[in-house]
Amino acid sequence: FLLVTCIDECLMVLYMCNHTFGSLVQLTLNFIFQPKTVILPPSSG
Repeated sequence: FLLVTCIDECLMVLYMCNHTFGSLVQLTLNFIFQPKTVILPPSSG
């Protein structure tokens, strides 16, 4: 029973980390691609 609980908790932690990491990646991509479209037009115009 102990092993199953340990694995279950490990999977839970991995899921949480993966979810947080995915959100961070999405935010980073938004941050990287959004400013370029906002910054480029003023500098060229």
